[in-house]
Amino acid sequence: WAGEGCTGMWACTVTMDSAKAVKAVFSYPSSNAVLSSLMTVSQKSYGEGRLEPDFHPEIKEYTIPRLEPGFIDLMASAESQNAAVVVKKSEVSSGQWSRIYFDGADVTIPVVVTAQDGKTMRGYTVRLCRWYCIGT
Repeated sequence: WAGEGCTGMWACTVTMDSAKAVKAVFSYPSSNAVLSSLMTVSQKSYGEGRLEPDFHPEIKEYTIPRLEPGFIDLMASAESQNAAVVVKKSEVSSGQWSRIYFDGADVTIPVVVTAQDGKTMRGYTVRLCRWYCIGT
């Protein structure tokens, strides 16, 4: 085997003794740390446990107002299948429901997506409120 050098950022040509060229493509770990969806379900809610505002990958802060004390389920799905998702400091599988107990006191739930490269991170927050979420 003898290397002939790289012709670009993503491909190098390697020559074997029989003079046949083999093209090898090297890919780098993804830096995609974006959520593709964020959903909630609450058993006890005056506002049906809906995110406000509606989910969009570029919006990082959400609230769920008018909640009664009890359990709320939160599902965070990463855009990249190789990204890691952490909800309230616990790693979960992307698209897996996380059950969170809401005791009636306003609380902020952190959701962090870490890309496959292990460096790129994006944080989202979901604030649970008994009545209306005021301030930040």
